[in-house]
Amino acid sequence: MDKLYKEIVSNENLNRNYENDFKPWIDSRNDDNKEAYLSELEGIRKYLFASNAGGAAATLAFIGAANVQGAVIPLLFFLFGLITVGVYLAVAFHHVEHSIEKFNQSLSGFYKNEVPFTDVVNASSVENPWYLYLLPYLSFGSFILGCLVAACYFYHAPLT
Repeated sequence: MDKLYKEIVSNENLNRNYENDFKPWIDSRNDDNKEAYLSELEGIRKYLFASNAGGAAATLAFIGAANVQGAVIPLLFFLFGLITVGVYLAVAFHHVEHSIEKFNQSLSGFYKNEVPFTDVVNASSVENPWYLYLLPYLSFGSFILGCLVAACYFYHAPLT
């Protein structure tokens, strides 16, 4: 399949007889991209949501039990982490939607003889914008800061 792919990509005047040969590559590439991206997105979402929600719940329990002034600060870090996860999910959803739309448009143009196969290949490998990398790290950093600040409050909390 790689030899056929290289031959197709290098030939701008693509012979349409190849269409049946490279359609499986197009379908598998599209399916693999979607599956890998969505799988990773789901794992990140679950982890960040659970860690920040668990931190918020633990902080609320601590505030209720210890009655320590200022202990709401770690709660704010955990809530910021939860909000960041939500923003990340919304942005990632729209990015995936745009990537799929771009791929489908180039594929449609290819089938209508409007664009070369190289456009389909390029559309199948859309690069993620920088903020899709930043948002999960912000959420995770917020979780770490929330844990550190909560540990400081726990350490200085009066024992009853």
